Amino acid sequence: MPVSSTSISIPYSMLENWDLRERRSIGLANQQDLMAATAFDMVWELSESVPKKLRTLLIHFSRKTHICLLYNAAS
Repeated sequence: MPVSSTSISIPYSMLENWDLRERRSIGLANQQDLMAATAFDMVWELSESVPKKLRTLLIHFSRKTHICLLYNAAS
């Protein structure tokens, strides 16, 4: 891990902007998660009538969204 004795000053307005962007990103990720979960539930319930390629795509989307949320939470 890099180590430095030099301090850096960051304007408060820049921190506010970073915070706002992070909050928006988390909100967007939550919306994606909700949509993916809803689509996954629909596919699960209607699995007989949903084409296999579409079902596979929605399951993939659901898993990728979940991974994205985990990564975002960890960072």
